[in-house]
Amino acid sequence: MHRYFISFRFIDGKKTGFGNVVLETNHKISDFHNVDDMQQWVNDAQKWIENNTNVEAAIVLNFILIN
Repeated sequence: MHRYFISFRFIDGKKTGFGNVVLETNHKISDFHNVDDMQQWVNDAQKWIENNTNVEAAIVLNFILIN
């Protein structure tokens, strides 16, 4: 498993804000030349944040591999 620290911006009703999560995944982003693969990973991370943190319209701002 790979752990990523992810920071994001969100809209929750009329409020906007920022947050962060640690996400564990089997996928390791190792090749930034494969843009399609990385974009799908970011889309999946956004969906996970929205489904598990009670926010809407999460936008991933940054991610860092932490292990």
